[in-house]
Amino acid sequence: MPRPGDRIGGYIVERELGRGAVSIVVLAREPSGDGRVALRLINQRTYWTTDEAGWASLEERVRAVATVAHPNLVRVHGCGRWRGWTFVAMEYVAGRSLGDWLVGHEHEPDWRRATGLFVGVAEGLAAAHDRGLLHCDLDLGVVLVTDDGDAKLRGLDVGEPPAGASAQLFGAWRTTSPERILGQAFDHRSDQFGLCALLWYALFGQWPFAAPSVLTVFGAS
Repeated sequence: MPRPGDRIGGYIVERELGRGAVSIVVLAREPSGDGRVALRLINQRTYWTTDEAGWASLEERVRAVATVAHPNLVRVHGCGRWRGWTFVAMEYVAGRSLGDWLVGHEHEPDWRRATGLFVGVAEGLAAAHDRGLLHCDLDLGVVLVTDDGDAKLRGLDVGEPPAGASAQLFGAWRTTSPERILGQAFDHRSDQFGLCALLWYALFGQWPFAAPSVLTVFGAS
């Protein structure tokens, strides 16, 4: 578990920013103190792959994502390994998640403001699609609203699940397209489905498909 003062890939950990089912995100600084990055540490025991080929594939993807530059995408710098974790170094964005931003607006934001944020996210997502990269995990936590009021999309470093992985076991099921839930072939349109589901929630304060669990969604599909 990373702690303040730990050195990871040439960066010095300052504090934890958040955590999810398979990863922890920490704020870290360069030894010179001139710059800060966010480090996502993915636990190699709980992620959807445990073999060396799987980790090599993930790291290859991170290197591909690092070549994509867009103002509405969180920039990825590179990756490495540390004490049983794979880490991804990325741009640190001062702001809050879309979910927190909506709570701050009591789930009733001005529709022009909300759609303006999503135009930026859509443009960033399109830039990734142009490079053949899918997101596959769109949710309220991966869209960041910066302190300057812009939107940035993160999470491209993890991206597509390996072939044969079940959509029930990962991702934001409320924004998962029917074809992914059913284990069928999918493409960039699956991301567009997820983005539209997010926009619906941002505008109306509820999900377009009311369901208590992913199993219910699977049955409906």
